Amino acid sequence: MYEKLGITGKTNLLVAGIYNCTGPLANLFFITFISDRIGRKRPLIYGIIAITIALILESAINSQNVDGTHRDLSIAGVAFLFCVTIIFSLSFGPVSWTYMSEVMPYQIRGKGCAFATGVGNWLVSTFWNQVSPFALEELGWKFYFLFVAFNLVITLPTLIFAFRETKGLSLEEIDLMFGDRALGNLPADIEKDGGVIAVTNTHDERPHQEL
Repeated sequence: MYEKLGITGKTNLLVAGIYNCTGPLANLFFITFISDRIGRKRPLIYGIIAITIALILESAINSQNVDGTHRDLSIAGVAFLFCVTIIFSLSFGPVSWTYMSEVMPYQIRGKGCAFATGVGNWLVSTFWNQVSPFALEELGWKFYFLFVAFNLVITLPTLIFAFRETKGLSLEEIDLMFGDRALGNLPADIEKDGGVIAVTNTHDERPHQEL
């Protein structure tokens, strides 16, 4: 990827090393100082918009620097690649794990999170790691527009219309927000095995005082 921008040899290794450190540092910053202040949905929406813009600009730069001979454009191209990983680490990187564990029903939370990690993260990442070098070789800067189109057509509308804010809500409140019953019919009746525990809606009764 960096060779396409004219960065080769030891410089390529140095840039790759810095790139691999940038994401985790941005991720740590978000988790420590930002996550619980701005919620879940906003970082995802702003993140996908910013990533899409960065990819469009990256494509525009690469289209003008196909052979990687323009140093200034190469530097700008690397800068936007860094922008993508930083933005991702300030949005999807940390928030997706939090949101996933919050919205999963308790009964399937363990299996659901394991499936999302194995398929949604590892399998998809492995696929793109294998495909991207060949796609970049064949399509060049046009390859980035595949992600741009997916973000605009699928990801952004899904985030806006299907995702709900879960900041500050308990797991039971999140279950109810998505239409599930967290603990029986809250708070009307909570029963376990023939009435070991029963909670009913009753008004306080006070003894009447005779005048």
